[in-house]
Amino acid sequence: MSVVARPAATPAPAPVPLRPVPLTARLRWSWRLIRRSTAVMWFAVAAYLTVEVLVFRNAYPDAASRQRLLSLSTSTAVRMMQGIPGAVDTGGGFAVWDGGWMILVIVACWALLAATRLTRGEEDSGRADLVLCRPVTAREALLATLGAMGVAAAGMGVAAAAPFVLLGEPVAGALLWGAGLAAFAAVAAALGAVAAQVAEPRRRAISLGLGLVAATFLVRAVANSADSRAWLLGATPFGWVDRMQAFGANRWWWLLPPAALALALTGVALAACARRDVGDALLRSRSTHRSSFRLLGGASGFGWRIASGALLAWTVTFVVLAFVFGLMTGAVVDFLRTDQTYRKMFEAMGMDMSVPATGYLSYIAIFLALPFAAFTGWRLGTTRQEEAEGRLDNLLVRGVVRRRWLAVTAAQALMAAAILLLATTVSLWAGAVISGAPVSARQVLEPMAGTAPVVALFVGIAVLVFGVAPRLTVAAPVSLAVACYLLDTLGAAVKWPGAVLALSPFHHLARLPGQPMTVTSAAVITGIGLLAAAIGIAAFARRDVRPA
Repeated sequence: MSVVARPAATPAPAPVPLRPVPLTARLRWSWRLIRRSTAVMWFAVAAYLTVEVLVFRNAYPDAASRQRLLSLSTSTAVRMMQGIPGAVDTGGGFAVWDGGWMILVIVACWALLAATRLTRGEEDSGRADLVLCRPVTAREALLATLGAMGVAAAGMGVAAAAPFVLLGEPVAGALLWGAGLAAFAAVAAALGAVAAQVAEPRRRAISLGLGLVAATFLVRAVANSADSRAWLLGATPFGWVDRMQAFGANRWWWLLPPAALALALTGVALAACARRDVGDALLRSRSTHRSSFRLLGGASGFGWRIASGALLAWTVTFVVLAFVFGLMTGAVVDFLRTDQTYRKMFEAMGMDMSVPATGYLSYIAIFLALPFAAFTGWRLGTTRQEEAEGRLDNLLVRGVVRRRWLAVTAAQALMAAAILLLATTVSLWAGAVISGAPVSARQVLEPMAGTAPVVALFVGIAVLVFGVAPRLTVAAPVSLAVACYLLDTLGAAVKWPGAVLALSPFHHLARLPGQPMTVTSAAVITGIGLLAAAIGIAAFARRDVRPA
């Protein structure tokens, strides 16, 4: 009997231990995800404040004319939106009073959206699992994310202070305003991180966070409506920035509340992160209700379904904003009639103030055209998100024609923008009528309807970018819209040549009553948008579906 020798068993290889992931590596990854939008925000803040200072110096060259701005504080609507004028005898003080509230709102929304994207968004897509399967804890990953947002917030402060320093405004006020904006941005980012721990998916976390931001801004508006309610400013981060009185009293100690709140919210987010599983939330959504098959009969209906909630949020926000702008019409018109320097400030930006009410509404329409254009970039950005997270594959394998699908998606984005524009127009008209301004519905409708060609243009640009460079679907059109708007406003303030200003589509919008938008301008702008959309649709039909 022969014995067959068996080969010796090969020992199993020892598992290779995974090396710990340094905190700096995770921080760099988080920064990489937000670096484009952060750069856009830094540029927009710095450029807008520069415009404010230059326009102020051109319209208010002496101290006597500057002090007359204080009379605007007698209008309740103006006080609710912009606060009580303080150090308006300086360009920095005027810029903080006139545009500071808007910068705070935009920065808060951006910081909250970015924070939820880096936290809840990564978990929803499953990419957080790839990070947490390494020797890195969820708390360490969250801390690195908040570190990246802290870098972005610090840069926001530098971008806000640098224009004032370079233009020769008081350095102390510039540094306080920049530090205040940085602390405020840190609060919004930490709030977004907390919302990401509490709610899922990301859209619910965003709704929770933005709802809290809106509530705090409402408290600030109520506090500024009368001197007897000014104590409420201490109950809201918006009010803390007002209390700093940059370029005036320069109350540095009001930096402590936002700094303390940012640290407290960071602690809450870290503690909540340790109490839940990845992908879960402290408040779990209930799934006991019956499923709804509304708008599930086709790709176009589904497109409306997934974006309807966000469209409603945008619409409500702009309806409220436009209503307050309308309420300010009466006070602004009265001030324009009595103060020629205030009229010159609008004229320095290219506005026709021969009929103050119409000129002011034209200015508001051009101002609102920028967020309308940004909305189209966001709307197409949801399409890019569907592609990046792999859900678009499930649609395209079912025989959906690519060209037709993207064309319908672009048409839906244009229709959504039209809904937003119409609701805003009605709200602006209602506010103007309540304020007692001598304004007809046509005087409101005409400048607002004139923004439609610019909206169509940026829909086309967003489609083009989606077809050619999908990762830039949001960043590219929004950045271009901001740059074009600043080219028009800054160029008019410093009296750049008309040929340069004509490069901006915002320059061709109506400056009523004397400068209506021409049919040729509207046709050219709309035609460029249609051409860009056609190229983008053709490019999408020929490229591969690309993940994140």
